[in-house]
Amino acid sequence: MKKRLTQIDMVRGMSIIVVVAAHTDMPSALGKVLSLFCIPLFFMVNGYLFSPSRYLYNFSVLVKRRLVNLIVPYFSACLLSYIYWLTASQIGFKEKIIWYEPLLGSLNGNVGQLINFPLWYLTCLFSAQLLFCLTQRVLTRYKCSLSVQVGVYFILGLIGYLISKLVFLPWGLDIAFTVQLFLFIGLKFKEHKVLENMKPVSMYTIGIALIFIFTLVIDYNEIVSVATRDYNNLLMFYVGGITGSILILNLVRMASKYRLIVNTLTSIGSRSLSILIFHVGVSFIFLSYVNRFLFGGIEFNWIVNTIGGVLISIILGELLRKHPVSNLLFNGRRESYKTIENKSVELKSHTV
Repeated sequence: MKKRLTQIDMVRGMSIIVVVAAHTDMPSALGKVLSLFCIPLFFMVNGYLFSPSRYLYNFSVLVKRRLVNLIVPYFSACLLSYIYWLTASQIGFKEKIIWYEPLLGSLNGNVGQLINFPLWYLTCLFSAQLLFCLTQRVLTRYKCSLSVQVGVYFILGLIGYLISKLVFLPWGLDIAFTVQLFLFIGLKFKEHKVLENMKPVSMYTIGIALIFIFTLVIDYNEIVSVATRDYNNLLMFYVGGITGSILILNLVRMASKYRLIVNTLTSIGSRSLSILIFHVGVSFIFLSYVNRFLFGGIEFNWIVNTIGGVLISIILGELLRKHPVSNLLFNGRRESYKTIENKSVELKSHTV
């Protein structure tokens, strides 16, 4: 169990690094490759971590926990970004935005209306998890076969895709429909212990790699952006997202032999929420000021911006975790980091 969760944190760590890199001026060719599976992998991981025994018939518990874990940090980060935007607008950074528009955008939760645009993922994940719980409850009650469930989730994805052509629903609800298949696959991977039994190098892996390359060639001229509903070909979106995610899982299996890589990725993965919240709204802004006042405006390389975006976000997140109130507001936890750490030490002492 511990090994499995360590590998999931490694996947999270790798995924959030890719997300941060995607928000820099990274080479477009590399960005196109990563865009195929970056966000699908995040949803697949959340499907993997979903607990049917805990939530399937305790929907209200899921709602309450996700309100604390996702929505409280979402609105806290929105407010922080709004305060910065108001301050910046008063000292000369004028934009053609009315003062109340960012507040309305925070209520809507879509990427185009947010100052700190990566926050769209939190409201969308909230919608997606609630929808997934409800659909699993129905499918489980009627004891639907695996093929029927796959068909249902593909149809839901098609519905979300078609809705997005007409309107972007609040809190990414149309995206939530589209990504249900990824959550379902993540859940099935857990149930069938795919991560534990996966062999890093096999004919299966080679086949998956070839399919991913084929998808990349077919869809190469278009970049995929889930946030803006740019799925391109829906079938290719699913194929690229699934195969790319499986390749990353294989890569994690191979990397799990090396302690330095394991420690680095798990440390980053366990702090992915802080990185998601702060890398654009705080870290990149800080780096831009450093760039302007210390280096004469010379542009940092995208790799430097990625590393800086991750590290500064982690440092800020750790500082906020030390106090119960700030830990709740920005990390979605009711206890301070020190309390959690003490409990962890106590648990280890009982298990030794």
